[in-house]
Amino acid sequence: MKNLTAIILILTLILSCKNERMEFESEKWKSYESGVSIDKYRSKMVYDLVHNVLKVQHRNGKSSTYKEVVELIGEPESIDTINGFAEFLVEEKFNYNIDPNGYVYLQLYFDKDSLLQKWMIVDVEFEP
Repeated sequence: MKNLTAIILILTLILSCKNERMEFESEKWKSYESGVSIDKYRSKMVYDLVHNVLKVQHRNGKSSTYKEVVELIGEPESIDTINGFAEFLVEEKFNYNIDPNGYVYLQLYFDKDSLLQKWMIVDVEFEP
């Protein structure tokens, strides 16, 4: 009986661990407004976006263009023309305060022909 209880407990723990990834959906990504995201869709979709949706030249031979990216995920939060990347907000992080204490950004690097070359996820934390 103790073995059965232990097995049930272990299975419950395994099944209760939610997969924090979901398939990318453009409309859910774009619905992010003013720092509010229902169920943190962007955080859950970013893995699928960068690994399966966006095309990076060294991986596929053909890159996504800047225009295709904007149609897919919307306008960037900022553009760094010196370093050649566009920055997209993935998540605002909150601790105990209503003000954010950090951000997670997706940086997409483009070449001079506006072709996607690489991506980077940047996690920034600070004291409000």
